[in-house]
Formats: sequence, structure tokens, C-alpha cells
Amino acid sequence: MPNSYIAQNVTIDGQTVLYFYVDKGTEYFHLTSEGKCLQRKDRETVPVPVEKLKFERQEQISREYDRHFVYGAYVQHLDIDLMVEVSSKVARGFSPEKLLQYFDLAEPDVGGLRVRRAALLLFAKDVKVWHPRCSVRVVRVRGNELKPGREYNATSDEIETDNIITLLKTAWIKIRPHLTETRLFEDGLFKESTMYPEDAVFEALLNALAHRDYSIEGRGIEIFIYDNRMEIQSPGGLLSSVTIEDIKNLRVPTNQGMQK
Repeated sequence: MPNSYIAQNVTIDGQTVLYFYVDKGTEYFHLTSEGKCLQRKDRETVPVPVEKLKFERQEQISREYDRHFVYGAYVQHLDIDLMVEVSSKVARGFSPEKLLQYFDLAEPDVGGLRVRRAALLLFAKDVKVWHPRCSVRVVRVRGNELKPGREYNATSDEIETDNIITLLKTAWIKIRPHLTETRLFEDGLFKESTMYPEDAVFEALLNALAHRDYSIEGRGIEIFIYDNRMEIQSPGGLLSSVTIEDIKNLRVPTNQGMQK
């Protein structure tokens, strides 16, 4: 790790001056001999929890992750037919190359258009080459909790892996049959009962795919459907400007940090 501070003697007009310089702490943590974690903010040194700095750093990594160009990745690694389909709906029928440049997903290079990681996540022919866990796992559990070992009570456990756009379709096909259930009603007839509204579940799946932290490559999205609830687990946390309490109380932080 490169030094994030400078400490040396400086001679100015025959006088010895002790010169100290410390980075603002955007890349490194600064720990005192007492174990306190400090961060430079402009001219101030502010004590902050290590957990907060780790969270902010992961958020920064997540924001920049899909903007990076991937070495050796070009347009030929993308699903051209899928790009044409998307272009016909959202980009006035641009060619695949024009579509990528229009959304800033690629830039011209000597060997052709070099593409950003976001383009691979969205359109890759074989996304497993570029990301190990661009996937959705759907588990149907009989009961209200998943049990281990001999008591394992999952009746269905399926994983779909593909680029994000295709994954939205294939994962939805796996989820949809679990949204209704045939039950015996009081009139003695078996009828189909809706457990979860399709529109709400589809929106939840879409949000999970759109907002997961893809820089966390060791995990995919997991959906557990229990008898009494559905849980969608998406890698990553909330934005640093949002809290669980904000969500519960329907408060939306503004860019200035104020809430409305």
C-alpha cells in the first residue's frame, strides 16, 4: 500500500520546519495509536466508525464497478439479436453499435468497440464468462422456515443464470407458478388462491436485478417462498443516504441530505 502521509523536516530561510501531510481518507483509513479511526474532511479530522467507512467504500466500488472497461470484451461477445430487440423499443431502432454508444456502454477502440462491464451484464451471450453469479435462485419452502439436513423442506430449488435482460424473463417464469395455490375452501371445492399479486412480485424482481451490487461476485439473488411470506435477498446494502427507518416512515432524502 502506498504511503498516505508525509512526515519530514523542511528547511525554509534557514529555519527547520516539521512538515506533516495526511490524505483526506478517501482511499485509506487512519488509525491512531489508541485505535481510533479518523477521516480527513477538508481541514477537519473527524472520528468515524470503521463500519461506516467500509460501507461507503463498498458503495463507491459498486457505483464504479459496471463503468469499467473489460479487457478483451468486444461487441462480438454480446447477443446481437437481443440488442436489436431492445433498440427497437427504447432507442429508435439504432444499430447494436449505436445503441451501446448512445447509452455510453462502449467506446471505439483499435480492435473495434470496447465495452463496459455494464454492457456484458445486460447483453452477454455467456454471462458466466464475465460474472460468476449473475443469477436468480428460486426456492419454494413448505413451512415458515427452511430446515437443514434430513429435515430439509424445500420442494423446489432452481437457479437461472443469464444476462440481466434475459434473466428478468427466465426468473419470472420460475417464480410465477408459486404465486398461486390450489386450496380447499369452506364450500368443499378446490379453488386457485392468489398468494402474492403478480404486479408487485414482478416489480420486486425487477428492482432486485436493477439495484443489486454486482461487484459482490460471490452471491446471486435468492428468492425464498414460504407458506406465510416471500423473501428476496439481493447482494449489497442500501445507499448510504437511505436507512431502514426512512423506508418504514416513507421519508425520501434529498441531495442536500434533507428529508421530505
